[in-house]
Amino acid sequence: MATKGGRNRNGGGGGNHSDDEEDDFHNKSQQRPRSTSRHHHHHHRSDRRHVQQQNQGPQQPHHQQQQQQQQQHSSYDPNKRRKFGGGGLEDDELTEDKLQMALFALGQKSDSTLEQNLRDLCTTLCNDLTKHKKVILHILNQCIQLIPERLTIYSTLIGLLNASVITFGSDFLDTCISSLKEALVLYKYEIIQRYIRFLSDLSNVKLLSTSSILTLYETLIETTTETNVPQVRTDFFVYCVLISLPYSGKILSEKHNTELNRLLYTIDKYIYKRSKIHVPILQVWTSIEPHPQEEYLDCLWAQIKRLNQDEWAESQIFRPYYTYADTLFSDISASIVHDLPTITIPLHKDTIIYPLPKIVFRMFDYTDVPEQYVLPGAHAIERYLVEDEISNIIHTYHNERKDCAIQLTQIRPKAKIPLNYMIIEVIFGHLFMLPRPPHVELFYGSLLLELCKLQPSTLPPVLVQAVEMLFERLNTMKTSCIERFVTWFSYHLSNFQFTWGWQDWIDCLDENPESPKIKFIRETFQRCMRLSFHQRVIDFVPEQFYKLVPNKPSPVFKFEETETPIFGSEYAQLLNKKIKERSAAEDILRILNTVPNPTKDDTAVVTPSASTINPSTTELTYNMVQIDLFVSSLLWIGSKSFTHSFAALAKYHQLFKILIESEEQQIQVLKSMYEIWPNHQQMMVVLVDKLVKTQIVECSAVANWIFSSELGSELTNFYVWEILSSTIEKMNRQVEKHHNELLDLRSQLNISTTIQSIPSSAIPIDITPASEPVVTSTEEKVSDENKMDESETPVNEEEKPKPNNLKRRRESDDDEEDNNEEQESAEKLQTMQITQPPMDEATAKLHEKYEIVEERLAHAREQQKKLYLIVFQRFIMTLSDFLNECESKNVDPVSTPWLKWIIERLQEIFLLYHEQVFQYVSTFESLIFTSDIDFCILEVFQQFCALRA
Repeated sequence: MATKGGRNRNGGGGGNHSDDEEDDFHNKSQQRPRSTSRHHHHHHRSDRRHVQQQNQGPQQPHHQQQQQQQQQHSSYDPNKRRKFGGGGLEDDELTEDKLQMALFALGQKSDSTLEQNLRDLCTTLCNDLTKHKKVILHILNQCIQLIPERLTIYSTLIGLLNASVITFGSDFLDTCISSLKEALVLYKYEIIQRYIRFLSDLSNVKLLSTSSILTLYETLIETTTETNVPQVRTDFFVYCVLISLPYSGKILSEKHNTELNRLLYTIDKYIYKRSKIHVPILQVWTSIEPHPQEEYLDCLWAQIKRLNQDEWAESQIFRPYYTYADTLFSDISASIVHDLPTITIPLHKDTIIYPLPKIVFRMFDYTDVPEQYVLPGAHAIERYLVEDEISNIIHTYHNERKDCAIQLTQIRPKAKIPLNYMIIEVIFGHLFMLPRPPHVELFYGSLLLELCKLQPSTLPPVLVQAVEMLFERLNTMKTSCIERFVTWFSYHLSNFQFTWGWQDWIDCLDENPESPKIKFIRETFQRCMRLSFHQRVIDFVPEQFYKLVPNKPSPVFKFEETETPIFGSEYAQLLNKKIKERSAAEDILRILNTVPNPTKDDTAVVTPSASTINPSTTELTYNMVQIDLFVSSLLWIGSKSFTHSFAALAKYHQLFKILIESEEQQIQVLKSMYEIWPNHQQMMVVLVDKLVKTQIVECSAVANWIFSSELGSELTNFYVWEILSSTIEKMNRQVEKHHNELLDLRSQLNISTTIQSIPSSAIPIDITPASEPVVTSTEEKVSDENKMDESETPVNEEEKPKPNNLKRRRESDDDEEDNNEEQESAEKLQTMQITQPPMDEATAKLHEKYEIVEERLAHAREQQKKLYLIVFQRFIMTLSDFLNECESKNVDPVSTPWLKWIIERLQEIFLLYHEQVFQYVSTFESLIFTSDIDFCILEVFQQFCALRA
């Protein structure tokens, strides 16, 4: 890692990289000391391909996506290495492979051979056009979709082919227009953008007429006149025009200046009247100092207006077609210019999910770069063009960090543009993008490592400068971005022996313990401990920072034998002995049944069965002390490692199911776990994940536990929200899994009815007053087949205890629930509008499976909605209590760090799960986010709703 002060600025010349540089951010804590062996950069074949198909449209059925992906892979796999030379390939196959490699490699290297390569490739393609016409058209079409950073190179090649073969231009346009129309129907947003920009550039090689390009723009801009459509729809089509104008603006202004100005005037009116309520929730910083955080459409429009003022003169776009002016711009070529056919924009549907707005990330300005460089201004089109090229390369090569780094260093910038500064700025802009980064966070960390190795003398100092600037601006950075900064920084340090100039940050140690800078350092040490071990953190941290170093991650067993043992210690020792001996579940249960209930009689005499008897059902209900004893003892015995803990939970999984019936009991399990592991955050994250997977606790219980008073002091710590996010994502994955299963079954059965979401009125909602400690939820029966993780079956059927005292209680209630479920299923089947022909046995089984999956999906959606209701209600309760307390003490809540952490976590939940939350937004608005709550809470909800307004 680049360091400061007297230390090596590039981590030993880029040589002291850890062998584990590809480890995940969330590695287990107990790891060996990292290797200090020197890494050598290996040269990679320049012809490796790293391109992939873009996201499918949101309304596209799952089975259609799979079929299309299979068709694409069967035609060409761009990630597959191909070897040539003596083999069993036929001549035709060998030629096709060479064509694929040549076309995808075109322009990959930034050197002087491109001009000759284009001419040679044009000659080769012309000679093979008769034999391989369809293949050539298909591969070129793929290049347009998958390699946008080389757009002008491919437009030049196609222009040369059009000038050589008079029919090639029309054939290629037919292929492109067909793909564009398909992308419009399926709403493949990135593909649409790339085709619009590529078609715009074809006017520069005299393949497309400028009038047809202008007509295409006007068609897209006509969406601004639509009524009752969301703003994000119109934003997308306006954005398609704006990103294309740098390529076509000059030639359009020369031939159709009046029409172009009219188009620009229409865009200007639209930009002026746009709503921008959504901007604050997407900004990385809550302050506009030192750099304004502009909305993406506003910023790009300002850049286009300046470009127009400069008569469309820019210096960044690489335009190789000007080299072939004698061929492309001859009278013969000009006579075969084509017009685009009519392109229709599909009508809006409420089911379509459009791209969310974005904020333009800015970290550097001209004062931050060395004097010999000139950083383009925020509203200079060159700033956008370089950033766009960097983003395209990152997107194309995101599966291969080494090749991505190589391609980034080969960008052709204007002579004095500080490329390293712009690369760092774009990478951090992606990493901090809200709601989520475009790619996994680990990729950006590994990419920066590769760039440091490729440029050990120039890039690490820029990275150090960026870290310092980000640290200084932590007070106004969004919480979710601070967490990503912590995750990346700790990972990066782990690859450079945790070397950093910590002394430069010593001035912040006197700040509030909850201040962003202190929290950043503390959480960084926590992450570093996950990536190494506790003593390693002690070794690299200066003594002044010891108070921020996490405690040693050792378990705490409150029932240990001491001079003044607490209630239950003697039973805990018995349980420990039995668990160590791997005793059967009935032996453990026999001990638990002898534990008295101290809440009723602290001096109770031990009896064979001291558990609570429910007089109405004559059932056994285990009290919290019994659950606490069992969970504490089990986790204490399994505290040696993650594996020991998992094995203990698996062995006694059925016993958990017997002991725990209510949500309060599930929360007690989580409380007992927290009391064992208060010093080991990662262990808590992993254990809660396992408890949810095995359905020992439900997602709603985790949410209520997180906002409980026992965890109140931990609420600003990052691991708490890691647990909540993991829990919510499990619930979302369960719903998605059943949804995809239902779509597949609908396809097999040829059912034309749409899958309706569960109506709000059909879901029982329990809104508990703020005085109650738990947001309760009705007990739901979930079969073992419907685990949160199908691969995590806790115990085998043969391992389940058989004695009568281990039978599941409430069998009569279960039977009654089964009868109710059967009745509801029968009623639902009567209302289903499915026209069925006489069914054979296979079809009947499919229909039966369809009904089962439909029931599961309905149940999962009920649970999902209930979980979000609990989470948002507890947020409001917690924030309202804090605001009332501040008001009673006459304290400004805005001045307290606590409010920042919690209100921004609310924003994070909204953004991360916006697709799911929008399904129930009307219910949340009517039940929770009403006008009587504090405005600072309601404002977050309003900003969220504006994302799709």
